[in-house]
Amino acid sequence: MPDDDLKQAAQLHRRWRGIGPVLFAIFYSLFFAAHLKLEKTALYLKDDVVLSANTAAFFTDLTSEPARAGVRGSGQGSAFLLLHHHPARVLAVLWLLFSDSPGAAAKHAVAAMTSAAGALIVVLLYLTLMCCGVARLRAVLFASVLGVSTAAGLFAALPLPQIFSALGLMAALAAVARGRAAFWWEFPAAAFYACCCSLWNVIPMLLLVLVGAVRNSRAGGSVRPLFSGLISAVLLLLVTLGAMKLQSWAYPGSGAVSPAAVLRESVGTLNQASRQVVDVPWAARMQDVLFANVIAPTVSTVESDRRTVTLAEGRWLEMDVQHGIGAVWLMLLILGFIGLPWAMRSSATAVAALLLGGWLVLFYGALEAPGERLLHSALWTPAVIALVGLGVEQPLRRWSWLQWPVMAALGVFLVLQAGHNGLFIAEIAKRIAL
Repeated sequence: MPDDDLKQAAQLHRRWRGIGPVLFAIFYSLFFAAHLKLEKTALYLKDDVVLSANTAAFFTDLTSEPARAGVRGSGQGSAFLLLHHHPARVLAVLWLLFSDSPGAAAKHAVAAMTSAAGALIVVLLYLTLMCCGVARLRAVLFASVLGVSTAAGLFAALPLPQIFSALGLMAALAAVARGRAAFWWEFPAAAFYACCCSLWNVIPMLLLVLVGAVRNSRAGGSVRPLFSGLISAVLLLLVTLGAMKLQSWAYPGSGAVSPAAVLRESVGTLNQASRQVVDVPWAARMQDVLFANVIAPTVSTVESDRRTVTLAEGRWLEMDVQHGIGAVWLMLLILGFIGLPWAMRSSATAVAALLLGGWLVLFYGALEAPGERLLHSALWTPAVIALVGLGVEQPLRRWSWLQWPVMAALGVFLVLQAGHNGLFIAEIAKRIAL
C-alpha cells in the first residue's frame, strides 16, 4: 500500500475494522469448541499424549501458585511465565463464576488464552495481506485457511506455548507490512513479546529488522541497515535476558538464569542445528512445512501402558483423502511460487515472510523429529500462507481470467480442509478420551 495514498489507507482501515472483529469472533469460537472436545482427555493429566507434547506440564506451570509455577520446565529458556501466569490465574478466577470445578475453570482459562492467540494470528494475517494489496475476499479466504489448518486449529486448542510465540512473530510481520502506517511502538512491542515467549525468536526478529532497515534506507533513511541490526540485536538480547532474570526472581520454580550460561547453551544449540540440517531429509521436512501443517495427517494410536496419539507414516504418492485435498492445495502452492518473484520485487513483506519462514524451517526442521516438528508448525505456517497469498495475487493481477477459477479452487479447498481437519481433532479426542 503506498504510504501517501490516504484514500486507500482510509478504505483499508474501514475494511479492517469491519472484518477483523468478525474473523476474531469466528475463529475464537472454533478454537474454543475444539478445546471443549479435548477437555475430558488425558492431555491435561499426562505429557506425550499428543505428538510428544508437554501439555500437562505447561498447563500445570501456567495455573499453579507463583511459588510452584515453572517447576515442570515451561519457563526455561524464555520469560513466558512472566507475561502469562497472572493473566491465566485471573481468568481462572473469572471462570469460577460459571463453573463449580476449579480444575475445569483453569482449563477454560488457559483455553481462552490459546484460542484468543490463535484468533489474533488469523486476524493479523488478514491485515498483512490487505496491507500488501491482496483483494479483500482472497485475504479473508487465505486467513481462513490458516485458521482451520492443523497448525492453528489443533494447537490453538492445546495447552502449549507455541501458539503464543507464533502470535508475536505474526504481529511483527504485520507491523512490517503496515510500514509507515504502523504506530512507532507496534514492532518493538511485538518483538519484545515474541522474544519473551522464546529466546530463539531473537534471530527472526533481527531478520525483520534488517528488512525494514533496508526498505527505509532505500526510501532515503539515514540509518544504515547493518548498524540498525547491530543495535537491535544488542537491545533485544539485553531486554530478553533481563526479562528472563526478572522471571527467575518472581517465579523461583522456573530456575535461576545466568546470561553467560544461556548464551553458551544457545551457541551449542546453533552448532547442533548446523550439523543436523544436512541430515534431515528435505522431502520429509517439506511435507511438514507445506502440507501436514495445513491438511491434517493420518492419526495412529500406540497401545502401550497408555494411549498415545502419533502420526501414521505418510507417503507422497499415496492417494487418500488427505492427498486428494492436498492436490488442490498443491495447485495453489504452484501458482503462489510462480508469482513469488514478482511479489518479492514489489513488497518488502514477501521478503520478510520468506526470511522468517526460512529460518524457522531450517532451525526447527533440523532439531525436531517429524511428529515433534509438526508441534512447532504454528511458528512458520502463517509465513508460508502469507507467501502463498502474496504470490497468488501477482498472476491474478496480470491474467484476470484466472481470478474466478482460483477463487473457486480456494473456496472448495477451504471447505474440504475444514471438514477434514475437524474430523482429525474429533478422532484425536476419541482416541485419548478418559
